[in-house]
Amino acid sequence: MKNVLEESYNKLINKWGSKQYKGVGTIHCVQPLQYTEIISRIIVLMRNKNPNIKILIVVGVWKERTEIVDALKNNNINIDTINILTYTYINSKYNYNYDVSIVVGVNEWNLYVNTAFNHARFKLMIITKDTIDSAKLSTIYLNIPPINDSINSSNINGVRALLPVEEHREPILFINQEDINNYDKYTEYITQTIQVFGNLDNIKYARSGTPDGRSAMQYITEIAEYNGWSNNMDMTNPFSEQIDKCYNPIVLTERVKTFYNIVRERTLLCSDNVCKLDRIVEIVKDNPDKKFIIISKRGEYAATITKYINDKLGEICGDYHDKIDDKVLVDSNGIPVLYKTGSQKGKPRIIKSKAISTLNLKAFNDDLLRVLSIKNSSNTELETSVDEWIITSPLCDTIDELIYRYNGINCNQSKLKVHKLYISGTIEEAALKKEKLSPNHQIVENVNSNICAQNFDDIIC
Repeated sequence: MKNVLEESYNKLINKWGSKQYKGVGTIHCVQPLQYTEIISRIIVLMRNKNPNIKILIVVGVWKERTEIVDALKNNNINIDTINILTYTYINSKYNYNYDVSIVVGVNEWNLYVNTAFNHARFKLMIITKDTIDSAKLSTIYLNIPPINDSINSSNINGVRALLPVEEHREPILFINQEDINNYDKYTEYITQTIQVFGNLDNIKYARSGTPDGRSAMQYITEIAEYNGWSNNMDMTNPFSEQIDKCYNPIVLTERVKTFYNIVRERTLLCSDNVCKLDRIVEIVKDNPDKKFIIISKRGEYAATITKYINDKLGEICGDYHDKIDDKVLVDSNGIPVLYKTGSQKGKPRIIKSKAISTLNLKAFNDDLLRVLSIKNSSNTELETSVDEWIITSPLCDTIDELIYRYNGINCNQSKLKVHKLYISGTIEEAALKKEKLSPNHQIVENVNSNICAQNFDDIIC
C-alpha cells in the first residue's frame, strides 16, 4: 500500500514539475491521497532549489488551513515565510507576488483564485471534491491544465481501493435464551431442508424453476418421484406413508416456502439483534472526539440504533435512510413550523424520511450531530467526512463494497478504522471467515473471554 501511494505522489509531483507542465497544473486529490502530503513534498522540493522561495497557499475553509499547518510542522517545514489564507481573505485589488501559489479545496475558478494565481510563476490547483460540474471543471482546466484525469466513478473507486483499513471485529453474545432457542430451531430446519433437496441450487430451482425452462412444480415433482413418491402409492404401507409425508410435491412446495421465510428470520435474528446495542453505545461513548457512520443491514435497525444512542447519550445521532417515522418540522428554537396556506393551514408541518435524512446530514456536517445511522443501501449521494465506521453485521456488504458505494464519505484519518460487530458462533461469524480481504486490510480481533461459552452451527444460506 505504502509503495503504491509513494508511486502516486511521485508521479503527480514529477509530472507537475516536468517540461510539459513547468509547474502549472491541476491535481485531483481523493483519498487515500492527502493534499497535505502533496503540498509538503512540493515545498521541500522547491526549497531545495531555492531556500528563499515565496509561497502562498489559499484554502477553501479554515479547517484545511489548520491541517496544512499541522502537516508542515510535522514534516519540520518552516512556515514563517509561507502565507496561508482562506480564499475569502484574498483582496482582488492587491498584487500577490509569490513564486509559488497553491489553491486547495476551492474547487472552482473565481476572482479570488484568479488573483492568487495572477502573478505566480508556479501554480498548483488541488481539487478535493469527488465530482464537479463540467462547466466549472472546464473553466479550471482552461486556466490551469489537469495533471491527472478528471474524477469519475471508476477512478475514484480505483484510488479509494487503496485506502488502508483497520477492521476491529467485535464478537457479541445473544443475551436471552429465546434467541438461542430460535437460532437453533431455524438452523435445524434449514439443515434438514438442504438434506431433503440435496443442495441450495435445488431449493432455488424448486422455488423459481430451472435454467432449462422447467417450472418449479415440474422440478419438485421430479425430486418427489426420484425419492420414490408417486400418485398411486399404497398408503396402507407405512414406508409409502413416510415417503408421502416427506416428498409429496405439496409438502415440498410448502417446505421451500417455509425455508426462505426461516432463512430470512434467522438473518434478522442476527443482523438486527438488540444484543449489539450496548456495545455500539460503548464504542461511541469511549470515543467522544470521533464522528461515526453506523451502517446496518436494514433501515428499521438503523432507526432502533439511533433511538437507543440518543436515549443513552443524548441527542447526538441522526437517521439517514428511508425507514424513518414521519415527524413534525421544528425551527431552531424547537417550535413547530405551521402550514401557512392551503387545507392544512395552521397545522404543524409534517416531514418524511427524505427530508429528515437531509436535515440530519446537514446537522452532522455542521457538527451538531456526531453519529449518523444509515443502512446498507442508503442514498449513495450522501457527502460527509467521518473518523470511524461501525458496521453492525457481516451480513451487510463488505467494507470494500461499501467504500465503493459510498464514495462521498471521506475519512478524516490516514486509514479507515471500522468496528464490525457479529454474533459469535452464528452465520455472522461464518460470513466473516468467507470474506476476501484486500492487501491493505488489517484485522484486529477483539477477543472476549466469555465468547467461547457459546457455540452455534454456522451453515450459511
